[in-house]
Amino acid sequence: MNFRRGDIVLADLPYSDRTGSKKRPALVVQWDHNNRRLDDVILAMITTVTERAASEPTQRLIEIKTPEGQQSGLLHDSSVNREHLIILHRHFLGRVIGHLSPTVMAGIDRCLKESLGLMGPAVAFSFSHKSASQANCRARYLLMKDKDNERLLASEPD
Repeated sequence: MNFRRGDIVLADLPYSDRTGSKKRPALVVQWDHNNRRLDDVILAMITTVTERAASEPTQRLIEIKTPEGQQSGLLHDSSVNREHLIILHRHFLGRVIGHLSPTVMAGIDRCLKESLGLMGPAVAFSFSHKSASQANCRARYLLMKDKDNERLLASEPD
């Protein structure tokens, strides 16, 4: 089964102490290109503990009474927690219960950047494709590290 970025799936999520697992909803945050070609999927955990969503930039509240919440397939108000990302083989993913709109996913993107420390004053991404069939891309990014304008330039190898 192919998953799309923004899908909310039921996943067999392991406990952090590895003593077991539980089926819980999770958000597919991985790029669709990789969702089609890889067996592993990057997910953000979803919780019904929503208190931190109002004060933490890494949390995104999903209220089920809103149109976005109704599309999510969630049963209760929940928070997408971008501080708890997990990579699972698609074998551990169940059915898709809902999907988040591009508008909500844009907010998720901002929270992911905050969680990963990519919200510096200057973050620029550029992608170049060698050919449409190969879909090879190279990302270059420039991060302003601190107030002294110390710059770090990094790129992935071709």
